Amino acid sequence: MMKRVRRVRLDPIFASTSYRCRYCHRDLLADVDLFVGKVRDHFHPASLGGADGDANRVPSCAACDRLKGSRQFGTVEEAREFLAAQRAGWQRRVEQIRLAIGGQSDG
Repeated sequence: MMKRVRRVRLDPIFASTSYRCRYCHRDLLADVDLFVGKVRDHFHPASLGGADGDANRVPSCAACDRLKGSRQFGTVEEAREFLAAQRAGWQRRVEQIRLAIGGQSDG
C-alpha cells in the first residue's frame, strides 16, 4: 500500500524569502523554535497607521520583531542596521550575565 503524500502549503510572505527573516536573514526552518516563533511583521507599524495588508508584511523571526517593536523605518536596510546594533547590545548583556553566574562567554 502506498503512503499518501501530503501537499505542503507555503505561506507566500515567508516563501518570498525562502523562510528567512527579512531583517537578520536567519533561516526560520533551521529549528522548530525559530519556525514556531516566526512573525508576519508590519514593516510600517499598524499602531502608526501602517496598512494591514500583505504588502506591508515582512517575514521576521520573533527576536527581530520584538526588538523592532513599533519603530518606523524608511527602508529595510535602516531596520537591519538598527536591529544589528540592538542584537549586539543584547549579546553583551547575555555575556555579562553568563560571566556573573559562572558560565562561559561565547565571545
